[in-house]
Amino acid sequence: MPARSGAANSTTAARTAVFWELASIAPVRDGRGKVTHYVAVKEDISERKATEERLRHSQRMETIGQLTGGIAHDFNNLLAIILGNLQLLEERRGHDRESHDLITDAIWSAERGAQLTHRLLAFARRQRLNPKMIDTNSIVEEMAGLLRRTLGERIEIREDLAPGVWQTMIDRGQLESALLNLVVNARDAMPNGGVLTIATNTAVLPRDLQTKGEEVPPGDFVVLTVGDTGVGMPPEVLERIFEPFFTTKKFGEGSGLGLSMVYGFVRQSGGTITVESTIGSGTVVRLYLPRAVAAADAEDQRIKHNREKRSSGSEVILVVEDDQRVRKTATNILRKHGYEVVEASDAGEALEVVDRSPGLDLLFTDVVLANGINGSELAHQVLCRRPETRILLTSGYVEQTPVVDGMLADGIDLLPKPYRRNELTNRVRELLDRPAT
Repeated sequence: MPARSGAANSTTAARTAVFWELASIAPVRDGRGKVTHYVAVKEDISERKATEERLRHSQRMETIGQLTGGIAHDFNNLLAIILGNLQLLEERRGHDRESHDLITDAIWSAERGAQLTHRLLAFARRQRLNPKMIDTNSIVEEMAGLLRRTLGERIEIREDLAPGVWQTMIDRGQLESALLNLVVNARDAMPNGGVLTIATNTAVLPRDLQTKGEEVPPGDFVVLTVGDTGVGMPPEVLERIFEPFFTTKKFGEGSGLGLSMVYGFVRQSGGTITVESTIGSGTVVRLYLPRAVAAADAEDQRIKHNREKRSSGSEVILVVEDDQRVRKTATNILRKHGYEVVEASDAGEALEVVDRSPGLDLLFTDVVLANGINGSELAHQVLCRRPETRILLTSGYVEQTPVVDGMLADGIDLLPKPYRRNELTNRVRELLDRPAT
């Protein structure tokens, strides 16, 4: 029977290498049944073990991402109710100074909670991105002044930007945030000063991927590297650095979500991230960002319609939300702005309303609905019945620009939860004012 040894030693004159092996050992017996020899067949399975470890890591990160994404979705529903009702209270007249301050503080706190869920969604790869064609070298050059002020005089910043680096299709704001996060971590790893290097280059994966990491599609990638000469990290820390809420900093000095956000953003953008670190020798983080195709920013060149926006309207809006409290908050906001609002708790009820209503201008529906039909499917069925209806989807987490029936439409948009009152009313007004195509 094959026997697996945890680690077998293969000694050469030059050095001793440690590897994984799968060994099968069988006895050789003489005519009297006495064991005289053994025959051993050994196979080096180091690469197989490495592949298994990468798979376990990928599965663990995916499971954590699903958990955090689900928590963020439910929490965003609660925040939508809190924010909506607080803003409605804020609009009422007759508040004394103390009451107004209490409402303002509560709104501020709810918005901080929304920022926390945004970070969780970033790790879970379910945040909404706004990718544009950008030059990575330009990003680094433009941020250089800010980064130097952030690091202080004790840390030297060196820029090693390769000429002619490919463009990448990426969310600029998220990339700048990721770079700033990595730089701040590098600063904290060099309490007595040191050298931080920011470099750009190109790579062809998987050929040029020097370290082991999660599998990514092969192709051309822009590489953004941040390296420091700090204290470094031991292997047990290195294995967990992307997990949300994991941090080696003292209590109150970090949330443990910074690198999780970077990880989720890069993976959601179609890239990968690798980290190399040695105790006493510093850390090197590489972001592999997919190369943009020539016409990738065609969407960014679409004509924007400049028009006067009305602050209220009399159009008919169908609000579909299975959470009664969230639905009540949304309908109260829209009715307060003069719209005629009808409600439904699921897709079946919504379609009944559509069939019996003489007119419908906009459908505002949650993506996640009860009873089998989600918001995107509902929107498709509504468009089949009423092609001129505008569609506004909402969700506690957003993976991409809303697509209905596989097609991106001008009359379709998405509003992430939790949303402020003016964000809802402005988005509704914008959709209703868009000229028909």
